[in-house]
Amino acid sequence: MRYNALITTLSIMLLQIIKFITVAIAVLAVVFSLSSSFEAPLWFMLDDQYRVEAYNKSTVNLTAEYKGITYSNVTVTPKSFYLDMGELPFPDYVMLVLMLLALASVFILLELIIRILKSIETRDFFTHQNVKRIRFIGLMVVGFSVLKWGYGLFLNTILFDVFHLQGVSDVGSFSLNFFNSTFFWGLMILLVANAFEHGLKIKQEQDLTI
Repeated sequence: MRYNALITTLSIMLLQIIKFITVAIAVLAVVFSLSSSFEAPLWFMLDDQYRVEAYNKSTVNLTAEYKGITYSNVTVTPKSFYLDMGELPFPDYVMLVLMLLALASVFILLELIIRILKSIETRDFFTHQNVKRIRFIGLMVVGFSVLKWGYGLFLNTILFDVFHLQGVSDVGSFSLNFFNSTFFWGLMILLVANAFEHGLKIKQEQDLTI
């Protein structure tokens, strides 16, 4: 029990530090933007859903050693790229707004987890408040997966409909690994919240019976 309490306390301290860093980054970004000395890094990541023609056949040969045998032609093919949009007439504030929204989401998520951990410290874990917190975390994870899907549509619009970018093509890859997706884990968290709520009701009924 003592070790569990120590782990919980250390976890809360670590999350508090991360939360402070998140707030500091957001404040600095706003301050620098207001002083007109901030230039948001205007770039997008192109994952393996996209093919860049200039690097379509570009590979890198590396050397590896396994059980005393040297292999000198280990091939590495690039699968993701960063697209720098700085030269295009695209508003700089877009990336700033996206960054602030992401930081705000991280802050809320950290705050919810910290409150859950604090309830464990005070031995007040089985409450309706924690049910709401766990459910809200699950909704945030599901929402993130939906936003990620929307981000892909937005990126496609920017690349092909607005700027008609040449040399990049959408290969339309679709991941079948549903059980490793954020949407799946969000649903699992919501399921845990429902089970937690059901268990809490049973506990309250037993307490009333006693």
